[in-house]
Amino acid sequence: MFDDLLLMKKGGRVVYHGELGQSSCNLIEYFRAHGAAPIHRGENPGTWMLTVITDPSTVDDQGNHIDYSEVWKESDKYKALKGKIEEAEDDPDDDKKISFEFKYACPKRVRQRIVNERLVLIYWRSPTYNRIRLIVSLFIAFLLSSVFITNRRPAVSSEAQMTSLFSTIFISFIIIGVMSITTVLPVMLKIRDVFYLHRAAGMTDHRDLNQALAVAEKRFICLGSACFCLVFYFTIGLELSFNKFLVSL
Repeated sequence: MFDDLLLMKKGGRVVYHGELGQSSCNLIEYFRAHGAAPIHRGENPGTWMLTVITDPSTVDDQGNHIDYSEVWKESDKYKALKGKIEEAEDDPDDDKKISFEFKYACPKRVRQRIVNERLVLIYWRSPTYNRIRLIVSLFIAFLLSSVFITNRRPAVSSEAQMTSLFSTIFISFIIIGVMSITTVLPVMLKIRDVFYLHRAAGMTDHRDLNQALAVAEKRFICLGSACFCLVFYFTIGLELSFNKFLVSL
């Protein structure tokens, strides 16, 4: 028994398929029978066959370049192989059917852990993206809270002042949410392409990716939110209330 070879040229067109034989004798005999130059003593059969199928100087009796993909379609080997395929399709052998007990190669717990670790590593290796998020959070926090700098720590706050304060806090939630969605798009586009490949290969599914994204995102969301709250809280002059809150505890 010898190894089988499936040789294809550019474009995915089959050039040869079958047993190599002792020292690739079957392969060499096939190409020699169809106009290939003889192989030299000591020459690697692999290198020789690639040279044969790509050499533009290989011509037939009429002087035309030999297209070995077309030669293969007219060969007896191709006809015999096609006959075997048609026979297998008409009368399939149930004992040779490939079946798997599970859809995925590993359990859900192991699969989720691997995807989590990969997403966390991707985020860790994206310092520019994460730093920009934090900087933008700090900038927006200072920009919104700067409206109240001229009237920090009033003795008595009017209803209009409190309405303005709560409205600004509400707007900040919207801005931070929209910013988080827009800044994550470039990263998600790259992750999406990899996910489609893994899903097509039967390695993972969308639920694993969703949970992994939550694990990778939450630490940066918490850090960005904390930075925003610290800047906003102390800039609008609520540190006295914060101190009173700590004392009351």
